Amino acid sequence: MATNPAHARQPQGIPTGGQFAPTVRAEPCIGLDTPASPFRDADGTGWTLGGDEYTDTYTSTTDDLEIRVSTDIRAEGATVRVTDRRGVQPAVLLERPAEDIDGAKEAGKAERQQAIRYGYNTLRVGSKALRGTIETVTNHGAGIDSVRTTGHGYLVLSGPRNRDVDPAWCSASGWYERDCAWVIPVLTHHQSLPPAMVATAHTEARRWFPDKYAAVVGADPARYGVERVFAGRNPRP
Repeated sequence: MATNPAHARQPQGIPTGGQFAPTVRAEPCIGLDTPASPFRDADGTGWTLGGDEYTDTYTSTTDDLEIRVSTDIRAEGATVRVTDRRGVQPAVLLERPAEDIDGAKEAGKAERQQAIRYGYNTLRVGSKALRGTIETVTNHGAGIDSVRTTGHGYLVLSGPRNRDVDPAWCSASGWYERDCAWVIPVLTHHQSLPPAMVATAHTEARRWFPDKYAAVVGADPARYGVERVFAGRNPRP
């Protein structure tokens, strides 16, 4: 009688749990996503680990935008620092504490994505400005810089930043004089700038550009960080 090749017949009297011996089957091959680790996040962001006996430092660099997350066994939480090395001089875009490593990483990655979106300005001391020669450059965030020349000052936006400015008061060059027009880029990108600077910009914009302020900010107050615009009154933050 032919033996069924699918099963191995056991001799009688040997307890095997049944007439036939168990069939050995290979484990299924199932592809799984790489689990998150300190060196590679679930989204694929890679990190290098450094530090000393007290600290751990996780560093991730993409397109000359460096995120550095640090922890210290002598303190709680973590700190995150994002440095932009794409321009003429390195610029710190973000530096603040976080509750934990994961929170610090997420804050750093969000800042880096914004920096990639908005680009950067190439402004060199000694080069020509709209008026005069550049004497100083101060960075305020990705694609936002203050420029000082002899007798003049400007707030300069990168191309992507300037495209966010409402056409009603946009400067085609992306250069806004510091005497009064600086309020326009500040209001447009208020989320990237200090609250005190933004509050002053609202006050000055109502003074220097009352009609345009009412038309632009009044049409969409939330976009400019205020609840509503009242005629003859300061905006409520």
